[in-house]
Amino acid sequence: MSEIRTTICQGCGRTFHDDLPERARCGECPPRKCEKCGQMDAPGASCSCWISLEGMALADVKAMFARDGGFELAHDIEARP
Repeated sequence: MSEIRTTICQGCGRTFHDDLPERARCGECPPRKCEKCGQMDAPGASCSCWISLEGMALADVKAMFARDGGFELAHDIEARP
């Protein structure tokens, strides 16, 4: 049986008791100004830097990235909670 770790959100300080890695931001973080576009970015109300893949078939997601020249993992990526 694995031990449950305690992690803290770096954005708001909320404590989580789970096996997930440290979070830069979570669903409880307040809105913030995006450093890239200047728009407000919040859970459920993303700035224009984010694209939604929700509801897309995996083949369509792959085709979208292939059409644009691939998906470079070296870019800064922030996962949404």
